[in-house]
Amino acid sequence: MKEDFLDCDAARIPSLLDTLVREHLLQREDVPGSDTARWAAHPIVRDVFRGEALKAGDTIATQFAEIVAGKGERGIPKSVAELQPILEAIEVLLAAEDFNLADKVFSERLENGRVFQWIPAPQEGLRCGRGFVEPASRKQALEEGCGRGRLAFHLNATALFGTNLGEMENVEQRCEQTIEIWHARQSWVDLCSVLQNLADVQMLRGTLQEAVETMNEALFYAGVEEARMRLRAAHRFPKRPAHFTREGNCPPPAATLKWRMRSNVRMILTMTLFIRSAAFNGAVIVCA
Repeated sequence: MKEDFLDCDAARIPSLLDTLVREHLLQREDVPGSDTARWAAHPIVRDVFRGEALKAGDTIATQFAEIVAGKGERGIPKSVAELQPILEAIEVLLAAEDFNLADKVFSERLENGRVFQWIPAPQEGLRCGRGFVEPASRKQALEEGCGRGRLAFHLNATALFGTNLGEMENVEQRCEQTIEIWHARQSWVDLCSVLQNLADVQMLRGTLQEAVETMNEALFYAGVEEARMRLRAAHRFPKRPAHFTREGNCPPPAATLKWRMRSNVRMILTMTLFIRSAAFNGAVIVCA
């Protein structure tokens, strides 16, 4: 078959590819509304080659992943079918313990996970996220290879996909682990975001009083961040010239962050008031 493709007339290539389809080595996908067709290796064939690639060592596994996922020329995947090769490439890289390249493929080809929201494909997002943090030994390897920040990102993303799908196993634990990391790094904006996610989980679980406490904690750290922002702005721009400022009392970068924090505070305050109102009217269900 290989010889058939050498110096082959371009018009013959589709028929040769269709021959491989009939042999169940390839799958063909016709693009609706156009004359374009895509051929991809059958999943069973990919599984066989994936196993062989892993047996052959990290270098072969990396080459396999690059071939399967492509190198970006295909653009952003727009369907679950287009996602599959990329997910398989990430799984191969994780199995080969190449966490740096797996995270790079995730960031570049999947837009840091936003693709799962755009398609949407939450199940695939949860599957991909779990690959980075399960089993537990991978969390340590991910931290060593990519840093605590990326570990926190994948923990939080996996928790979010689990919450959206109602698969709540380990969701709170992952939120707590993420909170611990951002607190240690004093990344208060990220900490506030994760605390809001945790409060959502607690509301879904029916523990509204815990959600109120978590919201209050997020408000506290929002205040900490705003105070730090003001101190930093005063240090960098002690005179704060009016013509250079957006609000007249702080430079543009600080003003932008301040607006972002205020948006978070408004959201948290609104949800807190709603929960407190529900609690006042006897709608609280606290799980022991």
